[in-house]
Amino acid sequence: MVTRAFSNRVPVLKLAPSPSPPLLAGPAYCPAGITWPTRTSLIEIFGSDEVVDRVLVSLMDEAREDHALLDQARTCADAPWVVERLHRLVGSLAFVGAADLECRGEWLIARVQAQGVVANTPQLRAFQCDLRAYIHYLSQL
Repeated sequence: MVTRAFSNRVPVLKLAPSPSPPLLAGPAYCPAGITWPTRTSLIEIFGSDEVVDRVLVSLMDEAREDHALLDQARTCADAPWVVERLHRLVGSLAFVGAADLECRGEWLIARVQAQGVVANTPQLRAFQCDLRAYIHYLSQL
């Protein structure tokens, strides 16, 4: 005896392909007056000096690695790889409150998906320059 788990009356859901991201003319909205976190604000968020130290060391190590791989991906004009590295960086930046860089990273993800790497090389280089400055800032906290 064969038992049928599904009958012909059960609708099958078909997923439509995801729409392409919108082509953004300018950076995504970021609230004015954003400031980078201070050591004190990070201690308030994470609870102790020791935890902040561990979080910062881990974050900076991963951000440096992702930054280096983003540089390689940009040089190779590999859009999926650029998007992957930007996505990882955006997540890290959100974790420590770098909302301005987070917004720019999200904007760049959409731009690279819509237009490719070459068309966004100047914006990617500027983002990477600001990212290096932010990593340096965190290393001083």
